[in-house]
Amino acid sequence: MSGIVVGVDGSAASTAALTHSLVLSSRLGVAVAALHCWQTPVWVAGPPGFPIEAAPSRAEAEEAARSCLRQAVDEARRAAASSSPDVAEDLRHGDPARELIEASGQARLLAVGGRSRGVVARLFLGSVTDELLHHAACPVLVVPDRAYAPWQRVVVGLDGSENSRAALRWAATVARALGIPLTLVRAWMLSTLPGTVTGGPATDEDAADVRGWLRDELARCGPLDEQPLEVDALAVHLGATAALLGIAGRDDLLVVGARGQGGFAGLVLGSVAMQCARHAKGSLAVVPDPR
Repeated sequence: MSGIVVGVDGSAASTAALTHSLVLSSRLGVAVAALHCWQTPVWVAGPPGFPIEAAPSRAEAEEAARSCLRQAVDEARRAAASSSPDVAEDLRHGDPARELIEASGQARLLAVGGRSRGVVARLFLGSVTDELLHHAACPVLVVPDRAYAPWQRVVVGLDGSENSRAALRWAATVARALGIPLTLVRAWMLSTLPGTVTGGPATDEDAADVRGWLRDELARCGPLDEQPLEVDALAVHLGATAALLGIAGRDDLLVVGARGQGGFAGLVLGSVAMQCARHAKGSLAVVPDPR
């Protein structure tokens, strides 16, 4: 499998993730597999005196899972309209996180729906999403819990690490495929400004230096493609998390590397990626460290 794998669980978020995947796959010319996992029903006794409904049989649970998967595929194909290709329906009996992580080894992208972004819910990642962000072997796309809406631009954070360059190449591929602008963001403070710092307050020249650094990073990644791409470079005098969350809106795709240059060796998911996963207003893609 070398295409896009989408975890489907019957939620509006996972159906939106499947719709985005269908649109993207049609532009990239890759296959889509919708994966739904189900588990054997467990009967649990209730308090005395209360009627207890029998748990569904294994066959009934499997048929319900198959119906859930088919409904999600049908809804996503309608939302994606004419751009929707064929979808492989993959029904598995087992743990969703384990099955999706295994599938990520042969995929170009793993897409799932995220939790709602309410005041309380946004503070907690779903257990499956958390596992995928830490252990998936390919980029992970997390789509918010609301109806499908096309992305307006791709926003990618850069910090000079190899991981952020991998995120840039991936983000440019998506932006070009969808025909939407690409926004490069470098969050900086005087202590992280590239080059020699002479001291004193931040100046317009400092910001211009950072924008020049962003252009150099884009060139360093080499010719990303022959087709034109609208690119904007933003130098933001803020911490990385605040800058990215402030720029990427509800209708944007925010792309970050799993680990920046400030992470500890062996750390799978850096603090910026984790905070963006918890608080992003729109869709988020986390690109794993190529090392």
